[in-house]
Amino acid sequence: MFGKNAMKYPALVAGIIMFALFLADPKTKTWWNSLGDRFIPSTCKALIDRVSNKSPDNWSMECPGTSRLVLNIETEIDPDSTDLRKLMYRSMANNLKSFAIMANPETLQNLKVFEIMLESENFSILGKTDGQALAKLGRIDSPKKIAQHLRLTVKVKEQFK
Repeated sequence: MFGKNAMKYPALVAGIIMFALFLADPKTKTWWNSLGDRFIPSTCKALIDRVSNKSPDNWSMECPGTSRLVLNIETEIDPDSTDLRKLMYRSMANNLKSFAIMANPETLQNLKVFEIMLESENFSILGKTDGQALAKLGRIDSPKKIAQHLRLTVKVKEQFK
């Protein structure tokens, strides 16, 4: 019976096979998840939408959850520099300050975890803070106060490659 109808409607059988292959594809699962996630309110996605237009090309942002944002930065600092560590920390502070200025402070305060990762060829710095500290950082103007604020609020880990 089925074989008889399959021979009668070959386009239908081909369509059913194509639909089954579509459902079995791993990219389809990713697509369905992104389709469902767009109706879930997310602080992280709101910040990415706000900052992505203004951000430099070497920034890449991702949202592992609704209130956690990870910022990866490929630095253009010369890896053979004698003050590589000092330059990387300065770059991290400048990038944190510019992110805090670009982002909406009211939205930034609701962010639970903000992680920043600066990578060079042989050295990486991982920084972790929260949104309230970043919102406060955006309002500070004095370099000494910025340095003091970063010492108190940002946890840092260094990795050598």
